[in-house]
Amino acid sequence: MNEQLFFIVLMIAGLCLFVSIPFGMLRMRFKKFSIPWFLMIHAPIPVSIIMRKIYELPFQYALIFLLFSVAGQVIGSTIIKKTVLKSMNMKKLAKLENDTNVVSDENVKKAI
Repeated sequence: MNEQLFFIVLMIAGLCLFVSIPFGMLRMRFKKFSIPWFLMIHAPIPVSIIMRKIYELPFQYALIFLLFSVAGQVIGSTIIKKTVLKSMNMKKLAKLENDTNVVSDENVKKAI
């Protein structure tokens, strides 16, 4: 594989990854296996198809782009899970502080 082809494949794979991250974040809002959930998973796929056609790459590279799209979905859902969990823990901590009127390490441990 020459350097130019490697750069093009890497660029498209990165694009697939970064396009899929917001869709992975949005996917977490919907019930699993519902129509919107299904659409959030499959919406970024046309980007890889269009880019592959524009650069006239063979079908063998589709698997690479698919793997990067899946990775973007996983990263996006992980971001949402961690921010929601952190938000919930902060709400617990605030409630404990309001109940006891004291900020302590014990309250932080209880919240986490």
